[in-house]
Amino acid sequence: MGKYIAIIADIKQSRASGDRKNMQEKLMSVLDSINNKYRDVIASKFHISSGDSFQGLLKSGENIMDIIINMELALYPLKLRLGIGIGGIDTAIYEDNSNLVDGKAYHMARQCLEEVKENENKNERVITSYKIAKYGSELPLINTLFSLVSIIKDGWSESQVNIIKAYIENGCNQKNTAEYLGKNQSTISYSLKGSQFYSLSSAFDVLSSSIEKERVSYE
Repeated sequence: MGKYIAIIADIKQSRASGDRKNMQEKLMSVLDSINNKYRDVIASKFHISSGDSFQGLLKSGENIMDIIINMELALYPLKLRLGIGIGGIDTAIYEDNSNLVDGKAYHMARQCLEEVKENENKNERVITSYKIAKYGSELPLINTLFSLVSIIKDGWSESQVNIIKAYIENGCNQKNTAEYLGKNQSTISYSLKGSQFYSLSSAFDVLSSSIEKERVSYE
């Protein structure tokens, strides 16, 4: 059965995004890149399950926030909502097609994704783009941190997103990022501070570590 982390995601307001063919091609390209970059922690590759939805299976949570943030930055200005489930898998693990894989981890991820969608229509709602659950536990502390992360990220401007993306791609080095973008280093520093990126980066580390601990402790 094993201990896995399933991720099911979809693109918010995808029908209003205009050219859905280009959107799907972009999504496929991003997923291919993620599957290659994080192949050591992916049990079943991220794969499109419908026009605007995709899923994948992780065997470790150590890089889960890196995976999520890199997906979001690469797909910007498209925005994602994600359901994450920790649990076992009842089928064989098909490495190249996560659509053929199922079990408690995926059941929890689907439930979480539906709850994120339902929450968006409530008047008194908790703002979040992500929800996680482990079979038998709703993991409220992690979900609270997810909400705070979502609120901060929703305030990012296009300029901040571009700088954060370049900063990560350049090894989190301000000088290299400035040279890459043709900007002053002070501009890079100001943007990163204004986006609360350093606080979020610390939160990402805590979240990844906490999610991995929950996976390991799953019985």
